[in-house]
Amino acid sequence: MRVRRKLVGLLLCVMCLSLSLQGTGSASKLTANEGGMLEPSELFKDFPQIKWGMSFRDVKQAIEKTGAHPVRPLKDAETELVWLGTFDGIRGRASARFTEGAGLTEVVVGVFPEGRQGEVFAAWLKKLVERQGAAQEEEDNSVAVSKVWRLKNRFAVELRSVKDDESPIVDVHWVKE
Repeated sequence: MRVRRKLVGLLLCVMCLSLSLQGTGSASKLTANEGGMLEPSELFKDFPQIKWGMSFRDVKQAIEKTGAHPVRPLKDAETELVWLGTFDGIRGRASARFTEGAGLTEVVVGVFPEGRQGEVFAAWLKKLVERQGAAQEEEDNSVAVSKVWRLKNRFAVELRSVKDDESPIVDVHWVKE
């Protein structure tokens, strides 16, 4: 029951993050590395070797190469792949989202650090600050602590720690604006 609650909580957090970070501009021709962005594969050992702009099929194959089994939440659409895995040694869930004509434009990774939430948030924050500098936006409210970097390459990265004791989640979200 507790695991189900956590998974539902993570799903809701991922959906909220997606809505909060949705970009309004057109897709940029820059690659993420041109902006010096910390990539998901740099933050998480054994993360699929995916690249921004990749097709749904190519991302699915890259995820499967890691031994994960991605699923499509909307069975008839090629807009998102979701998979369970271990990220930085912690159980979690990841999502790759696609935009028609632009390929892969979002990645979300959320974990359940079970008693180590502050430690995990601090470790990921340190890696992000080392690469991206200080966050441009910060929020600390009753729901979560959030830090956002808006990069020159038209990507936004958000690191967030949910404060709910029943669903202690730390997630990081990359989105092409």
